[in-house]
Amino acid sequence: NQSYFIKSGAMVNLSKYQSITQNFEKMFDGIREVCSYKGKILGVPLFSVEVSCWEVDAYLQADMNIKLPQEQWTWEQFYEIAQKTHKDTDWDGKPDVYALIQPGVIPPFMDTYECENVDYIKGKVSFRNQEFIKLLKMWKRVLDEGLVLTKKRGEPLDNEKVFFKERKFGSVIKYPRILIPKPVIKNRGAYPTYVQMLCVNKNSENIDKAVELLAYLISPDIQLKRPFAGLYSDVSKYDFTIRNTEAEPIDEKGIALLKDIRKQGVRSYHNKGLRSFQEEIIAKFISGQISAEEAAKQIEVKAKMIIEE
Repeated sequence: NQSYFIKSGAMVNLSKYQSITQNFEKMFDGIREVCSYKGKILGVPLFSVEVSCWEVDAYLQADMNIKLPQEQWTWEQFYEIAQKTHKDTDWDGKPDVYALIQPGVIPPFMDTYECENVDYIKGKVSFRNQEFIKLLKMWKRVLDEGLVLTKKRGEPLDNEKVFFKERKFGSVIKYPRILIPKPVIKNRGAYPTYVQMLCVNKNSENIDKAVELLAYLISPDIQLKRPFAGLYSDVSKYDFTIRNTEAEPIDEKGIALLKDIRKQGVRSYHNKGLRSFQEEIIAKFISGQISAEEAAKQIEVKAKMIIEE
C-alpha cells in the first residue's frame, strides 16, 4: 500500500527535478496532484490515470426520455433516475430494466465517500455521521425496490437491460458511447482516481539514474505514442496509429469530461481488510439484522483500528 510508504517518508521528492516537473506541466490538470502529497511529487503514473464513469445506454435513455444530469449530481438524484428506469419493456409483467449491475453488497458510492472521509496518511476516518447513514438507507431502498441487477462481475446478462454501466475513463481516444461522471457526495465534486505510480526510494544507491528513467517514461517521446494512457492534455500532438490501426481522437465533449473529472480527482486508496469487513457489516444491515446507525458505528471502529496499526 503506497499510503504506508508516503506516511513513512520513504519516497524521493521528485519536485526538485526539472526533468520531472516540466513533463507534468504538459499533462492534464489534476494528474500532478494525485501523484503528490503536500505539494511534493512522489511518483509518476505507471500507466494511465483513470476515473470511474458511467456509460449510458443511449437507446434506453431516448426511449424513456430520461434527462441526464448536465452538471455534478448526487446519489439522491441517482435514486430518482433509477426509479424512472425500472420498467417492463418486454410486456411480460415484470420490470426488465435496471439502473446498474451490482456485483456485491458494497454500494457504488463507497469509493467516492472514502476519498473524502478516509485519509490513510493523516489517520482521518468518518463513517459514524448522518451523511453516511443517510447514504446507507438510500442504498437499502435501491436494493429493496430491485432497482439494480445483482450479478457477479463478468456474468453475462440474460434478457435484462442496464441503464448505467461502469467504465474506467482516461484515454484520449474517442469513446463511441455516452459517458457521464458518477454522482458525488453533496455536490462537493471529488472523483475517485485510480493510478499506479513508479517512485524512487530514498535509500536507493542510484537516485539520479532512477529519476532519469522516470522522466523518460513520462516524456513526450513516450507518452505521445500512448493515446490510450492520455496523460498529456494537447490531443493534437498524439500519434493515433495503434498497431497499424488509426484510432480517432476524443471529441470536444469527451475532452471537457476528462478535464473536469481529472481536475477534481482524489486519489483512491484501498484496504482489503476494511473492504472485507464493510461487506460483512453492510450485508447484515441490508438483511435487517442491524440498523444503519450500528453499521456506521462498527465500520468506523474497524477503520480506525486499521489506520492506527
